[in-house]
Amino acid sequence: MRASGLQRAWVAVCFVLALSSGAMAQDYPARTIKMIVPTGAGGVTDILARLVGNTPRPIIDKLNRTIVAALKTPEIDKFLVEQGLEPAGNSPEEFAKVMHTDIEQWLRVTHEAGIKLQ
Repeated sequence: MRASGLQRAWVAVCFVLALSSGAMAQDYPARTIKMIVPTGAGGVTDILARLVGNTPRPIIDKLNRTIVAALKTPEIDKFLVEQGLEPAGNSPEEFAKVMHTDIEQWLRVTHEAGIKLQ
């Protein structure tokens, strides 16, 4: 696979990861979070983020199947492993569960270490 194909696959992977965040965000966080995004409101990034949040489930499922298939190709697997990544290719719900577990773990670690947001 050429670089342009790898780039398209990488963008698709990022897109599915973004789509899966909706399942995780339902009960976390319990308080308001301020996020500074280095782009203007109404820009391409803002519009894409809003569109992703309203993506119908059949489209999410189709994208997920396509990306999981791409992750199983030797070229993509090799490329991601060379970047230090471990391709998983799970469902959006499984990804949300992993993210939720990681968030809980690192919240506990930072709390126990007394690390404060600055």
